[in-house]
Amino acid sequence: MNKRLVPIAIAVLVVSGGVGFALTRGDKDSKPNASSTSKPTSAFDVVSTKGVSFVATIEVSSGNTTISSKMESDAKTGAIRYVSSAGGQSVNFIYTSDAYYMCQSSDTCYKYPLGQGNGASFDPKTYEYSDAKIAEYRAGSSYDGKKSCSTGTCDVWKIKSGENESVVYVDTKTKRVVQMEGTSAAGLMKITYDYRDDISVTIPTNVQTLPSL
Repeated sequence: MNKRLVPIAIAVLVVSGGVGFALTRGDKDSKPNASSTSKPTSAFDVVSTKGVSFVATIEVSSGNTTISSKMESDAKTGAIRYVSSAGGQSVNFIYTSDAYYMCQSSDTCYKYPLGQGNGASFDPKTYEYSDAKIAEYRAGSSYDGKKSCSTGTCDVWKIKSGENESVVYVDTKTKRVVQMEGTSAAGLMKITYDYRDDISVTIPTNVQTLPSL
């Protein structure tokens, strides 16, 4: 295995792997559109991402450095592809329910048990919206009005859990999360969601033995 990929993989995953759990504050100075501030009929009215294919683009900024990563969730296969670039190198991980793969190319992949190796620090569930997570967020949600977003108009919610706070944009028509913003220990974080039926994540079959790390 290309040894240069190992430290890059570690750096990228440490930065983006768990930042979703550490959001500390959102855009407290942002104002809702004055022309449209009617509150939804139910608190934090959001549809789960379960059974839905989507792409989550994750941007973490600190100073003049921004690391952009992409997570593709394929509802058909249940597999998830996570790709990030740093230092001119691209790191490609594919996660399934019982293992994950570190791939240098389409025909060079290494298989690891979940919870072991460099890819263990990335948890796809961080960027999914399960019924349990929605219920947890609903308990600490406060409405912040309607604002423009990538899909048109979104209901904006501030989510507070203990000392942590984030801002979530929910499409007014589909009730899907479109964007999430906050600050983590790694820096400013922004996650945008694109829901698409054409996402395809193939689980590798031609895998090699575990490299020495």
